Amino acid sequence: MFPKNLIGGRNLKKPVSRKYSKPGTLHLKSMTNTTVVYVANESHLRYAEAVCLMIEEAAKVRGTGIAKRDPEYIKTKMREGKAVIALKGEALAGFCYIETWQHGNYVAHSGLIVNPDFRGEGLAKTIKAKAFELSKEKFPNSKVFGLTTSLPVMKINSELGYKPVTFSELTQDETFWKGCQSCINYDILTRTNRKHCLCTGMMYDPTKEAQKEDNTQQPPKKWKHSFKVYQRWMRYKQFVLTQLEDRKEKRMLKKNEKLDKKAQKIEAKLGKKLDKIQEKKTKLNPSKDEPK
Repeated sequence: MFPKNLIGGRNLKKPVSRKYSKPGTLHLKSMTNTTVVYVANESHLRYAEAVCLMIEEAAKVRGTGIAKRDPEYIKTKMREGKAVIALKGEALAGFCYIETWQHGNYVAHSGLIVNPDFRGEGLAKTIKAKAFELSKEKFPNSKVFGLTTSLPVMKINSELGYKPVTFSELTQDETFWKGCQSCINYDILTRTNRKHCLCTGMMYDPTKEAQKEDNTQQPPKKWKHSFKVYQRWMRYKQFVLTQLEDRKEKRMLKKNEKLDKKAQKIEAKLGKKLDKIQEKKTKLNPSKDEPK
């Protein structure tokens, strides 16, 4: 499915232990090598095609319409230092890159992906944290936002300081929203005038966070909510935005069928009445040819 020399092998036999060195860099010890998260540069250009294939395959498995990425675009992000890559030896373990909108006022993390062979090691969280720190370093005054249907990503975002927001608070750059056109739920977004979708919008606003900060260093935020609550919320959201619309269409069809049947009955009754009236007229006004 993927180039084995870049993506890596399956079935890791020994359990993996974690060891952290400096902030934002993850070392995951295994039998032979470690997984390390870097800020991507020109030395990582050869992984661009493998990244695109991994994103495409993940979209097929999840059944979502994640927009396809172009290898040349991924290479550009690497050259600009706007991407994060995780490597286990020479194998690609994960990736993410940052994009800017409205002249750098908004920043989004895109293409967050973890190789299925290396899942369960907390790698997604570390890649996301590294991309988040890179965003704050390059664009300290920008609002960092994201759209996701993934509960684990919501948890990671919440721990980083993101808050749920309405779509109207996100960037209004049309180029960003055009990226949703390849999603299977795009009709929901357009039908609701870009107010609702199955995705949840989350944002980190540095100006609001600066107001909350005091002289004492705050401990990192922990996820306090149960996943079951969010699972119920996502199911309800899906019901409201998809199944409810389908049921509405079915009700309209049934209603139209009933109205058609009523109209046919009324037409039949009117036809019979008109026939009776015509018979009465012929009896009262016999034609001249008939004998008296």
